[in-house]
Amino acid sequence: QQQQQQQQQQQQQQQQQQPNNNNNNQLFANHTTVSDVLTTAKWYFDNLQEIFDELEQVRPFELLRNFRDRGDYLVKRHAKIIAMTCTHAAMKRRDLLKLGFQYDNIVMEEAAQVLEVETFIPMMLQRPDADTGVSRLRRVVLIGDHHQLPPIVQNMAFQKYSRMDQSMFSRFVRLGMPTIQLDAQGRSRPELARLWSWRYGSKIRDIPTDNNNDNNNNNNNSMKMRETK
Repeated sequence: QQQQQQQQQQQQQQQQQQPNNNNNNQLFANHTTVSDVLTTAKWYFDNLQEIFDELEQVRPFELLRNFRDRGDYLVKRHAKIIAMTCTHAAMKRRDLLKLGFQYDNIVMEEAAQVLEVETFIPMMLQRPDADTGVSRLRRVVLIGDHHQLPPIVQNMAFQKYSRMDQSMFSRFVRLGMPTIQLDAQGRSRPELARLWSWRYGSKIRDIPTDNNNDNNNNNNNSMKMRETK
């Protein structure tokens, strides 16, 4: 009897150690052909691969304990858009070069109010390619209004005689570079926009807003009231 009990226990242990074929076959229970089984297996494998890829991306955060190191890693590897002022770019240029920072496009807002020499700073935040010796930068977009305030220069001699108050944006406009001028505004009330629209040499239309629609409705209602009276 003891031998029989030992044999039964051994059989139970072997059964527990053996994989459950029924559970494994449940993944492919509804598949009848080999191609269907391979397709399903590939789908599961791709999902597992995505999980491991995500874990691989998160792994540096386990090694980088400092918030600054984590921020540098995000800037170098994952960041798609980075916003900064020209002054901050000048202050952090050495750190960005050391980090190996790379970018393809620059969009500079209020470029007409930036000193001409400061416009070059965002273009110099990366090293040339080691193989070609050419910068990776491909496109620079300047957005501004040269009819508004120019760059601020405290020294009057530099401002008047050295033309340091002229931005690169204004220089390009003066030299006849192709530009795109917006023909619609939504920043000012229509009554105020008519006071300065002549400065742009073309009629600037007003973007419809809820306030304009309400004013028009109120004006129409007042006109109807006058007609009824």
